Amino acid sequence: MSDKPKVKLSGQDGNIYAVIGSASRALRRAGQSDKCEEMKAKIKQASDYYVALGIIQEYIDFEDDTEDEDGEDDR
Repeated sequence: MSDKPKVKLSGQDGNIYAVIGSASRALRRAGQSDKCEEMKAKIKQASDYYVALGIIQEYIDFEDDTEDEDGEDDR
């Protein structure tokens, strides 16, 4: 089991700033403000969108929008 907070990406439309904001909020809610600041510092050095997403995934897990609360696939 991961200690990384989970974040749903629905409604983000691929906007990296929205994804960073959601990930930052999730880390803070999980009491991991230090990791939030570390993540943002690394993202500032990212060469592109996909590198930034990879960094974010080091700190949070993206939730699949097709799964319901108990992990069942809704498709």
